[in-house]
Amino acid sequence: MSGWTVRTRVLSMMLAFMAAALAVTGVLTYAIQFRALEERVDRELWQEYSELNLIANSEDESGALLYTTLDELMLRVTESAAPSDNESVLAIIDGTGRYEAQVQDFSLSRQAVLDHVMDTHQPRASVLTSMEVEGRELRMMIASVRVAGDDSEGIFVVASDIGTQKRLLWQSVAVFGGISVATLLIAGWTGYLVTGRLLQPLGTLRAATEEITVEDLEYRVPVPEETDDITALARNFNRMLDRIQAGFAEQRRFMSDVGHELRTPLTILRGTLEMTDEQDPDDVREAHHIALDELDRMG
Repeated sequence: MSGWTVRTRVLSMMLAFMAAALAVTGVLTYAIQFRALEERVDRELWQEYSELNLIANSEDESGALLYTTLDELMLRVTESAAPSDNESVLAIIDGTGRYEAQVQDFSLSRQAVLDHVMDTHQPRASVLTSMEVEGRELRMMIASVRVAGDDSEGIFVVASDIGTQKRLLWQSVAVFGGISVATLLIAGWTGYLVTGRLLQPLGTLRAATEEITVEDLEYRVPVPEETDDITALARNFNRMLDRIQAGFAEQRRFMSDVGHELRTPLTILRGTLEMTDEQDPDDVREAHHIALDELDRMG
């Protein structure tokens, strides 16, 4: 930046700080939003599991369980499931997908999903897992389901297409980035105009200083009416010119005095030497004394 103007430096630093602030703000904001999305999806998956547990423990008026077979329980759970947007529910009995409820246009009965469920499933446990299939990122809750007196093994699967929701966030990131770029462009143009107006007195001061030469020290830079740093600079510059002009005047007076003081004894010496008779010892002696006196005076 050593070759840049003050205007360019100020504007560049301002835009650099703005860009850094927008970048940090965007990164932190969307990192929090992505984290919040993952936590929300996990809560929704566990909510479906809580509803499964509630239905499985439902009792009639006599205190007996309402659902005594795994098939009845899985059918009832699937029918009563109210999956949110981008969610699907699948009930698997003895390794076969039996009942399904879906909101999104993606079925969990696909073989790739079933294979992943069977590989991840843990008997008598519930686990959260993620997988990608056909370009979709799924967040899944896989719960093992058993009913007393029924030897069948059930798996209750709730999947959320978290990838679609992340894509919506990424679109928001793109919008934020576009708005940030537009903001920087507007701020840059506005800053260019404002800094030009603020630094205009400095340009006037620079142009004025170029008019000052050694031969003409009478010129003074105009002092703005505002009370700012540039006004103080112009005033101090004029004071410096006053001191320089006074110094040059003193130097000229000194050189004039020196010239005057030297011309007089030199004239006397020349006149004495021209009038001295070289054949007259007394005349030569007198010229010698006069020359020494004038030299002492010059010294």
